[in-house]
Amino acid sequence: MSYNYNMAVGAEMAIGNIEEWDAYSGDGIAWEDTSLIGADNPGFSAAVERQVSNARNVDSQAVMIRREIAKRRRYLDLGMTPTLVGIGATATITIQTQRVFRTERVYIPDAVAGFFSVTQAFVGQNSQFAGSAPVSAVGWSNQTFDPKGVLWDTASPGLFITLTVQNLDVAARTFSGSMRGTSTVR
Repeated sequence: MSYNYNMAVGAEMAIGNIEEWDAYSGDGIAWEDTSLIGADNPGFSAAVERQVSNARNVDSQAVMIRREIAKRRRYLDLGMTPTLVGIGATATITIQTQRVFRTERVYIPDAVAGFFSVTQAFVGQNSQFAGSAPVSAVGWSNQTFDPKGVLWDTASPGLFITLTVQNLDVAARTFSGSMRGTSTVR
């Protein structure tokens, strides 16, 4: 199960995402009374109680609020709108998810990949590249096998995933592709 909590401390709201709690079988529910949190799992309960205790050192009225409980995770596809890109030009492909989505694979058709480089990849305002140099789209070709794939930031429905691609060919080309990743369902 995936839990996302907000910690209310004074006038500020600190966000804490606890995404990978599958090892914990308890259905932890965060209320002001932290004894209800993960009662059947001492490790989970202790971690949350420490967070609440630390917050209460700052503000005695601090509480943890359950923001979202994901009941299951699904492996879904996310398409990119085919976009015509002129000779040597760049284009920005913008994708808006309809649910929480974390990209784990990027697929660009082999027939298209050789003509493009990906100059930027963002989830919201966060770059998904370690550097500023463009990445060859061939690395994400559907003919390329990468056992680890990618692990991009999680996009909530309010965030956009954007890719900026550059056409390297001497003719206009249509860029297309898709992503596959994990989505949570409430």
